[in-house]
Amino acid sequence: MPWALLLVVVASRFVGDERVRDALVEGRVVSDILIGLPIMTAIVMLLAAPATAALYNSALEMDDLEPITYRQFGRGFKRYFFRAWKLALVDLFILYALVLAFIFYRAQGSAAIQILAIVALYPILFWLMIQPYLFPLLLRTEAGIYNVFRNASVMAIGNFGNTMGLLFITLISLIVIVPLNVVAITVGPQVVAKTGLRTVGRLLEKYELQDGGSQNPG
Repeated sequence: MPWALLLVVVASRFVGDERVRDALVEGRVVSDILIGLPIMTAIVMLLAAPATAALYNSALEMDDLEPITYRQFGRGFKRYFFRAWKLALVDLFILYALVLAFIFYRAQGSAAIQILAIVALYPILFWLMIQPYLFPLLLRTEAGIYNVFRNASVMAIGNFGNTMGLLFITLISLIVIVPLNVVAITVGPQVVAKTGLRTVGRLLEKYELQDGGSQNPG
């Protein structure tokens, strides 16, 4: 997602701490990770998640030839503030739980239990697969958070080619942002937003035809 770099900054605060890093290697979770990271995430997402929704909303209105202004961006920020914040928190807390499960199983002494760490990677991969669908669905369908995740899961599984394409564009956008300048930071998220919105729009039309007008796939 476009706000992923903010998470890198937040996470580096904990990973850079030798005490925390040693605890993670040993499979222990210190209070900084268990309590501090979720709190910092919630604070950061107060701005980052609604801003991401506003970005997608701007890209959506750009397709309708609407002029993009700071006031228009602010309207999108305000309109999707709580829904985008809740979506981001649920999404990231799911990721944190999956990563902690991987760390826990990986640190066990038994080889049989360590195999579960490999199994835990599959839900993390699936988490990555649904990311490009979340915010487009939040805007396109106005569905609740549960339905956004459900529909994103259905689309990710049922349209593997589109999923891999969107995931590739998202990852490339994030990788390119790091070494390049402000232009890349501006253009990268916009490319991700427009591509995701158009893909989800086409898929919703596809499911609409298949389900006789229903907007909730699956």
